[in-house]
Amino acid sequence: LELNDDEQRLWCFVKHGNYGYLGVEAPGGRLVGVDLQKMERLGYATASQFPLLAGVVVGHNGYFSAGSNPATVMRLHLKQMQDGGCADWNQCRYEVALNQGEEAVRSVFADSEGKHLFLAMYTSPGRIVKMTIPDMTRVSHMDLHASEEKILCGAQYGKYGIFGTATSPGRLIKVDLHTMTRAGDAYFIDGEDRPAAIVIHGRHAYIGFGSAWAEGTSSVLKVDLE
Repeated sequence: LELNDDEQRLWCFVKHGNYGYLGVEAPGGRLVGVDLQKMERLGYATASQFPLLAGVVVGHNGYFSAGSNPATVMRLHLKQMQDGGCADWNQCRYEVALNQGEEAVRSVFADSEGKHLFLAMYTSPGRIVKMTIPDMTRVSHMDLHASEEKILCGAQYGKYGIFGTATSPGRLIKVDLHTMTRAGDAYFIDGEDRPAAIVIHGRHAYIGFGSAWAEGTSSVLKVDLE
């Protein structure tokens, strides 16, 4: 399946039931729907005028970050969209703005209870914002250390969040999501730069690095989270 010619630079991809939703950079704010079983395009919705950089599905809602400054976060009722119940777009979409300087949310995930959303930002230093869902009320935020810049990825691990910073070498930060306090860290070695993706399996995190992009090389590292 190929997207339309004008739909370029895929930023995020989430799944709801048998459908996938792809956020592209251009045209700005476009969310493309795909039937994953048939691998057929369903159509698109313009959710924002800015690119959708990250997203997650909780229940029937999709939560997406838009690449504005400050960033905005929107809630889209995906089930209602699938059923054709969004003639009035305001019934399916709700958006809130973050604080000034909070931009480029590169990772969004929910806690295990599905009650809170965590937004990790490509800022200096990296910042994590916690908000309640589905009402999207801000609870608190946490800044990383001054040298821990630009969070590229994040994932939920029990009561913790695991975040990777786009530094050289990269760093892995463990955060208690209940208290929004630092719970640990790991410093990678030279060449293990810019952790770009995290997959959690059991007690381990599998880290995909964007190291030495100019040379076209990368690597994967297994980390014991305990």
